[in-house]
Amino acid sequence: MTDHQTSFNLLNLLKISLILMVGISACSYRAPRIQITETPIPQPAQLTPEKSQTEFPSPTQTAVPCTETNGNVVESDVPSELLTEPVSVKIYLPPCYNSQSGVSYSVLYMLHGQTSMDDQWVRIGLLTKIDELIAEKKVQPFLIVLPTEIRSNANSGQS
Repeated sequence: MTDHQTSFNLLNLLKISLILMVGISACSYRAPRIQITETPIPQPAQLTPEKSQTEFPSPTQTAVPCTETNGNVVESDVPSELLTEPVSVKIYLPPCYNSQSGVSYSVLYMLHGQTSMDDQWVRIGLLTKIDELIAEKKVQPFLIVLPTEIRSNANSGQS
């Protein structure tokens, strides 16, 4: 081989070696740098110094709507100091009378005719008409007392 060829081969070998060194050094593994950081320690929650009560609103009473359309008639005997026996009465109670405590009602006393009994007003439709007037809101609900008139006080001089 000639000197020229030997130099050329050496130069090529040097180039290849240099390329391999650069390539190998580029591929070398470098471990990542580990940074040590401080882990925060959680602090305990602060407690409420005193117990506190939760306030609840007090319930309000809601009026129950009246769904009844007819009143009721109850019968009773009312004692009398003047008469020798109690007076029998029929009492008309308007719709929802028993479910509305604390409500004041006006009272109408209806006396029957001399030859009739306490059911006279019921027979001629008075209570049906009153139910209609109350339902139409033409009158406020009220009570009606229908006494039976008897002549049990005839001996006392009164009639």
